[in-house]
Amino acid sequence: MKVKDLIYEEIKDMSASEYLSVYQYIHAIKAIRPKLHKNKREHAYEDVCSALNNLTGTLTDDIVQGREERV
Repeated sequence: MKVKDLIYEEIKDMSASEYLSVYQYIHAIKAIRPKLHKNKREHAYEDVCSALNNLTGTLTDDIVQGREERV
């Protein structure tokens, strides 16, 4: 059974005041979780390009060298 189904089973026989408590708890959880910023990824490609611009050689060579160092 999925988690949502389990939750629905648990709350289906609750009173109105219990529903309100559950709603307030859900609202509190949503308030503290980190917000995802969709616009932040808009320029991610440019950020990666500028970060890789300072590399000498190729990214592939750097990855292979890093893997060899770990072995």
